[in-house]
Amino acid sequence: MSEFVHKRSRDIGDTLTDTFIYIRENFKTLGKGFLFFVIPLYIIQFFLLKDYQAQAFSQMFDPTNTISPGSIFGWKYFLGLFLSIASTSMMTVITLKHINLTSRSEEPSLGNLSEGAIPNMFRFIWLYTLVSLASGFSMLLFIIPGIFMAVKLSLSFSALIIEDNSISEAISRSWELTKDHWWVTFALLIIMYIISFMVSYSVLIPTIILSAFTAESGLATDSTFWTSIYTIINAVFTAVSALTYSVMLIATSLHLYNLAERKEGGSLRSRIEGLVD
Repeated sequence: MSEFVHKRSRDIGDTLTDTFIYIRENFKTLGKGFLFFVIPLYIIQFFLLKDYQAQAFSQMFDPTNTISPGSIFGWKYFLGLFLSIASTSMMTVITLKHINLTSRSEEPSLGNLSEGAIPNMFRFIWLYTLVSLASGFSMLLFIIPGIFMAVKLSLSFSALIIEDNSISEAISRSWELTKDHWWVTFALLIIMYIISFMVSYSVLIPTIILSAFTAESGLATDSTFWTSIYTIINAVFTAVSALTYSVMLIATSLHLYNLAERKEGGSLRSRIEGLVD
């Protein structure tokens, strides 16, 4: 088992460093969890929405081609949207359950990762809905209250799965932990969003440039080509965004441990390490 220390005080630099150390030490078991429980949902979603994207592009290239809403927004479309929510939720659950298991020195096997995954997925969806509504309504009050609310509730997802809290307990936990630590939490989130943005678009932009070059060279003149290009770009961007989202979850989870240690007193191991440092 890894000797990675979850429960210890960290500054922002430590949190960023430990996030990538955690990924390096656990990418095999974490990747296996994604492969079995998350990627299949993304693949099914991709094929369900492929026809929708093709019809939308067909109408874009030929405005006279009228398409009834019923032919686009059918059962495949809505099932695809549900799978989009389910795949993101399952990735959240698998990532946070992995952290929970390793923090207790338990093997993050497929069996352990899948335990309670479906109930936790629906609990996450409910919590995400509540957090989004609270932040959205607050955002109507000149944006700043919405940002404040979003940061205050940013640790609730980790508190829900890692600490196995109820939805109300997870919200209260995040609110209490970020008290007097709002700015450092805000700074960490901003840094992680910047990293996620840079990584995502470093993959997306070359794909867009390649497709534009192909179009300029005259190799593509019909809507079928552009539909395929858009589908590939969307699939790549979705996959990279999902991975960067997982990285952000790890960072916020380590921040939760950090604030818990600072507020509630460290474990004996953390204190000993502090004396050694």
